[in-house]
Amino acid sequence: MDVFSTVCNSIHLIHVTFIFVRGVIDDYKNYDTETQQLKSKISHELVFFEQFQEFFVKGTLGAAFFEKQPQYVQEDCTRCLSTLDDTLAKYREQARKHGIDLLLHSATAGAQQPATQSVTSSDPSLGFRTRMKQKIIELNKQGIKWSLHDKKELEKLTKLVRACMKRLRETMNLMAMIAQVDLSMLHDKALEETAKRRAAANSSPGPEFQPMVGSIDVAVFDSGKFGVAEYSEVSFAKQVIYEVRKYDTLQEKAAESNDTHLLCALLEPVRKLAWWLKAARFQEGIDVSDDLGSVGPTLGLDFFGYLDQPDNLRTIFMYELPFSDHSDGSDGSITTLHDLIDRQSSNEAQVARLSLGNRFYIAHAVAVTLLNIHSSSWVHKNIRSSSFVVQKQKNLKFPLRQDRLIPFITNWEVARPEGDPSLFAEEDSIAANFYRHPDRQGRPTQFFNYKHDFYSLGVVLIEIGLWSTVEKLFKQQMTLKLVARGHLREWWRSKGRSQTIATMGEAYVEVVDFCIFDRPGLRTAKEERLLEFRNKVVNVLSQAIVL
Repeated sequence: MDVFSTVCNSIHLIHVTFIFVRGVIDDYKNYDTETQQLKSKISHELVFFEQFQEFFVKGTLGAAFFEKQPQYVQEDCTRCLSTLDDTLAKYREQARKHGIDLLLHSATAGAQQPATQSVTSSDPSLGFRTRMKQKIIELNKQGIKWSLHDKKELEKLTKLVRACMKRLRETMNLMAMIAQVDLSMLHDKALEETAKRRAAANSSPGPEFQPMVGSIDVAVFDSGKFGVAEYSEVSFAKQVIYEVRKYDTLQEKAAESNDTHLLCALLEPVRKLAWWLKAARFQEGIDVSDDLGSVGPTLGLDFFGYLDQPDNLRTIFMYELPFSDHSDGSDGSITTLHDLIDRQSSNEAQVARLSLGNRFYIAHAVAVTLLNIHSSSWVHKNIRSSSFVVQKQKNLKFPLRQDRLIPFITNWEVARPEGDPSLFAEEDSIAANFYRHPDRQGRPTQFFNYKHDFYSLGVVLIEIGLWSTVEKLFKQQMTLKLVARGHLREWWRSKGRSQTIATMGEAYVEVVDFCIFDRPGLRTAKEERLLEFRNKVVNVLSQAIVL
């Protein structure tokens, strides 16, 4: 039997087991309100899996789609399904003990034959789902007690199923990248949002997409500065988060010489970035009913628009407020992850250090956000702790978990798709160079690719793990004009690694190792790098956020 046939058989078996599980929990009437929500989550995942089955097994693209994938992707898909099947196996055994042979039905369903043998309590002409429901009702009348009637058992199953489905969605994203297939027909929110971002990365704005014409009262002129202010037009006003972006040297010269044509050309990458961010709508992909451990959204601020201010030698990006009131940010201030670490790690600060669980949570959130950005065929190119705006959970419009701080990614570089021309401008800031891969420090020697974002994330994870900023960790180097390209790696080997083990554990340190060290001989296919990043970074961090 070939690999695709084996995968299809697994899908059939998982599907019929899912239907059985759904039947058991649907007919039970004694669940409390919280448990009813668990039922809804199981139902949601069943709907996705049925759409996945329709596309993968019954659709015309199924076999061709699978066979286009490299072996390592096929193997990952197979492992996803195997893990899900193992999760559901115990319920097939429970069904068998009460006369429901799901294995037999799966085999006949896979052969596309009518399955009458597995559930015989009703008219065989009825659909399997209906006959399954009738059989379960009959057994319940006999006083059968299923393990899924227990709330803790249902909680455990829901958590495992959602983790498996999250991984399956991620794998499908990578498969879609390779085969250049639009997965919007699966009608899954997360996949649809990723598809939109991928499409935006391959498109260009029309001439009608231009800077907004209103005004905003922003006094600061430093790049990367954030705040809350009111944007206003003639008959419209709106509170927004602003991000100041100073002109570079060439843009400044064009503005000061009033060369409008040249300035317009030099600002075209900024216009493209604004277009891509406008199309992304990051927060539409957030599942408000769960926490990041099982949802894994791309946590970004939704883009509102931008202003070009040549008189002030800057552009201003504006974002929708992620919080529901002005209890945070109403004074015009916004806290970045860098601000938070710097403030709480200061000796004079009378602020409790963030809990270990919250630090793992933030680490996982920034990692899964980067994974989803890369799965959309984007790169960020400016990952650092100051690129994440943090908000208290209680103030968000879309609460995920009440005791968490949520990091939203901002501060994008101007080239978004990985294939876009990479900037080779020299970076002379010592602090900024610590976040950059050695090949990109100072005057870059390589075009930007995924591993450079990974490296930058690794530096942010070091800051989270030791709860100290780059500027404090490398205080002596901040006064130098130039730092050796491999300085951070050497420091990590000799000192940082052992310090981080003491605070975050061995697994966390191995995550940082993966991010900051290149691996000679590793195959360079970007999809394989993303699979490895998911398995060795995102999945490892997700296991620790329960602390």
